[in-house]
Amino acid sequence: MAYRTRRFVTSGGKQYVPDGRPGYHSPFAHQLLEALRSNGGSDGILSFEELLGYLERVSPQPRTGELSTNEAGSSFLFVSRHAELKPTPVKAAFGDLTVELFPANAEVSLRKLRVVEGSDSTVGPLSVRSGVHQFRVVPGAYAMMVTAAGYEPVSREIVVREGPQTETVRLVRQ
Repeated sequence: MAYRTRRFVTSGGKQYVPDGRPGYHSPFAHQLLEALRSNGGSDGILSFEELLGYLERVSPQPRTGELSTNEAGSSFLFVSRHAELKPTPVKAAFGDLTVELFPANAEVSLRKLRVVEGSDSTVGPLSVRSGVHQFRVVPGAYAMMVTAAGYEPVSREIVVREGPQTETVRLVRQ
């Protein structure tokens, strides 16, 4: 709670996302409400990272990001009115993964395989700019898939550890 948080999540980018069945919530809104109705689980606190764990079930994947004033290590916390808050400092462990892409228009997706540090949350891309995708994820093993039209896809397993890390992916033309 010591860091300024300026992060966002949206149901999609510029592409169409389904509204779901008439008279019901969209798949994105349904999972968002499920996360909030969880009341944060046993500790009564739903973090932004835990929220994204619910949203990773939505297809197409929601988009996340941060604004320029977001501070590293920050997170939104949704606190249930029934939570028993104890004033104990908690140090969140994250890996800051930068994926450099060739060609620059390639897309990256991460899927959690197993967890190294005892958490089960996944955080989507924090920022996407030409040729560089940045992720903040809990440490663990991930399947990384990189695709671009006209190129052979690349799939590899990576282990993200706490702190900064860079992966470079060069796709080969088909």
